[in-house]
Amino acid sequence: SSDDGHVGDIELLVVDRNSLQVRQRLLQPGLIADDAIAIRKIEFDTGRYRLAPGVMALGLRIEIANHSQANPFSETDLRLYVLAGDALRLVLDGLVVAGNGGEGDTNCAGSFHSTEVSLAMSPTSHHGYHDIVALERTQTDDPSPDKDGECQSHPGKPMNRTYRLRYDGSRYPVPEVLKVMGP
Repeated sequence: SSDDGHVGDIELLVVDRNSLQVRQRLLQPGLIADDAIAIRKIEFDTGRYRLAPGVMALGLRIEIANHSQANPFSETDLRLYVLAGDALRLVLDGLVVAGNGGEGDTNCAGSFHSTEVSLAMSPTSHHGYHDIVALERTQTDDPSPDKDGECQSHPGKPMNRTYRLRYDGSRYPVPEVLKVMGP
């Protein structure tokens, strides 16, 4: 904790359902931080991320946002972990799967965007793990008042981009445009 905000660690534990003994643990130092952009939510992602036969990844989502009406910002990032032998390993570090932002006058006029990313496992593999196909869909809106002063939406044409994440033997490198803003 400091005048600028808070920084914290996350520790993931894998616990045996029957004995309640901790089987694996992984400390992620400094993974969570809040200041002008605060943490809204931390949750497990229950998606079926089958990276290889017998290898299912565990997802962790962290959502951050500011509280500005004039310059809104939010971002949800995803990390994927796998059980490898007797260890829990990070294999995808901080992929932005949702976000929005923009600039406005707090009354109506402005320029805003929102993005969602969906993931699918590709049949193609590298170093034993399937490639991950990330489909990014971005929508924009430039609202403005009409002649009667009523706020009117002016959406732009949605844009789609596709990225292929290839496992490099230890991690899935994240394309620069899909990397998280924070730690």
